Amino acid sequence: MEYAKFCLKLTGYIIYQLSKLFPRNRNKWCFDDLQHLGNSRFFYIDVHENHREITAVSITRDRSYLKLRQLGFNAFHWLSPAGIYHSMTAGVYIATIDTRQINPYLSGGVLYVNLWHGNGLKACVWNSEKSAMTTYGKTLEQIARSPFCKISLFYTFFRKPDLALSTSPFLTEHLFAPQFRIPKDRFIETNFPRNAVFFWKKDRIMDFIRRYEPPVTLELVRDIIPRYAKTYIYMPTWRDSGSDPIADAGIDLERLNGQLQANNELFILKLHHLAKHGVEETSHYSHIITLDRQSDVYTLLPFTDTLITDYSSIYYDYILMDREIILFSFDLDEYRATDRELMFDYEQYTPGVRAKNFDELLLLIKNHIPCRVAERDRIMKCFWESFDNGLDIVREIKNRL
Repeated sequence: MEYAKFCLKLTGYIIYQLSKLFPRNRNKWCFDDLQHLGNSRFFYIDVHENHREITAVSITRDRSYLKLRQLGFNAFHWLSPAGIYHSMTAGVYIATIDTRQINPYLSGGVLYVNLWHGNGLKACVWNSEKSAMTTYGKTLEQIARSPFCKISLFYTFFRKPDLALSTSPFLTEHLFAPQFRIPKDRFIETNFPRNAVFFWKKDRIMDFIRRYEPPVTLELVRDIIPRYAKTYIYMPTWRDSGSDPIADAGIDLERLNGQLQANNELFILKLHHLAKHGVEETSHYSHIITLDRQSDVYTLLPFTDTLITDYSSIYYDYILMDREIILFSFDLDEYRATDRELMFDYEQYTPGVRAKNFDELLLLIKNHIPCRVAERDRIMKCFWESFDNGLDIVREIKNRL
């Protein structure tokens, strides 16, 4: 079976090399699935609305292209005749993780731009020894030296982006350049496309929600959130171990709801879209709402007051709005020991008010402890030095073409 799989991957690798001979249209850009990949989604909409000289095409791996078409997007399944044609002829691939979300076998000769999906602490790809061992049973050095891995893991480890997005020189040097193994001059340093919404006026956000978000999001920001004195949103990070951050944290929804009710406050729970564990039905709680884990939360964040998270990159996105953040790091030692390496010291690079267990979290909510990040300026310098430099990503890509 392993031999058969390798032969299929070898065939795909040969097709990839042959696809470098295909004629490419510089003004046709293929984007990966736009369902929950925030940077690709917001960048696609920007190109779709403001750059008519570019044919923007979304390629999906499932039937989600049908929903995208209802929004007016140019979307196709990756194995459909149109999907294959566009993948073969596009001059640019815009990906959030890697080219597998579009069509890796037909991506030879394109300008491959990786927007990535966060600028947090967690090690990924060539930075993560634990992830390599857990997933593939090999060290990064073994993967780098193995001709077998060069073929079988080509699109996950060896295919380097021609351009990648970063938000500061600090992250380019210490996080993204080692992760992608590309030189610093191949980075575009500016804000993430998904974070532009944080700086829009409310009317513009509402218009965007009406056009591109599901009705439940519009109902939430227009009718539900305004009823409450304060809104918390809890976004635990994805854990490679597959553990359940709700059960493991000892969150007692009954007690939590009672305290929220006393304060007339709302608690929104948003699990990572890859999370396999769910939570008990929350519809009977008056002050707790669970979001669809596949939904894009970024248009909702400007309507919240306090973020609760742990090691997620959402901490760094949310800090742009200079609002309250609670770091609920109930399993820090276990996470560092068994789950994922952290590229930077957690205490130093995620300053803020911390809760180590559910009781401490509940006290913060009950007593309305101020939770603004006191060292925000230092974190902004490290992680967001380039966010407001006005650099246009479309223009930068065109220049590199």
